Amino acid sequence: MTSITSNLSCLNAVKRRATNRPPVPSMAIVSASFDRSGSIATMGQAPKNALCSFVTDRKADATNNNSKITVTITTFDDRVERIFDNEPIENVHMTEQEARNFVRPRGTTRLIATAIEEVARLRKAFTKLKADNPDTTVTALYLLFTDGFDNESRPLTARDLNDAIRAAKSEGITCIFAGVDQDAITNGAQYGFTPDTCLTMSSAPQTAAIGLRSCSQAISRAVSGAPVGFTQLERSSSQNVDNLTPPTLPALQQRFHTMPTIPSTTEDDIFFFIMPPPPRITRS
Repeated sequence: MTSITSNLSCLNAVKRRATNRPPVPSMAIVSASFDRSGSIATMGQAPKNALCSFVTDRKADATNNNSKITVTITTFDDRVERIFDNEPIENVHMTEQEARNFVRPRGTTRLIATAIEEVARLRKAFTKLKADNPDTTVTALYLLFTDGFDNESRPLTARDLNDAIRAAKSEGITCIFAGVDQDAITNGAQYGFTPDTCLTMSSAPQTAAIGLRSCSQAISRAVSGAPVGFTQLERSSSQNVDNLTPPTLPALQQRFHTMPTIPSTTEDDIFFFIMPPPPRITRS
């Protein structure tokens, strides 16, 4: 009996030591390209708020998932400015005024060339990080946000961007496209993005803010290993009612002839979405 007890005690000690070992942290590279061309002025403070949230959300992702995260943030109009270049998230700091200046509307739209350049840089960094950390789970994500169509990338075309995005996806990089006042699923497909990671947004400040918030939440899901695709609620709440086609209208609207409303709030506090009350069931 003593021998059996002793053996069990030893086994428990081994299990306890194995359980108490700290988990190997995961790693993630997140690259985002934000359109700052003149037309984004219609979105009010939403782009500025989104940039601030992008940073704070990635810091939370690092903590919540025991993940080492590096970020690259680029803004573009007819010029490209790389605000952070593969910087560890703990070293990334941004004030609201800095964020406002980074996305202040100006210029035209160098969309295709910027995205191709940033995806190429991300693929290179991703390949190196995986090679340097063969026993670690490494995730890479690219976000492209725009409210317009390219007019500054000739001779590059949508086909060139499609090739770049498809190559990135084949290497395991998650690519997200957020298009404002356009059919982002159709246009994203032309650029090589997968429909479930494309989000159509309206340019009204409230819906734009919700859409950009949904993009950040999708990145958080990817870092945690959860499915990335946008939910129906994220899609419907990122658009004005007039922009929704019947197949995408929430079932509640079709049933009750009403639409979930976004409360009248300030632009800095518009991440709340109110659903209609549940249907009343008539019992016989």
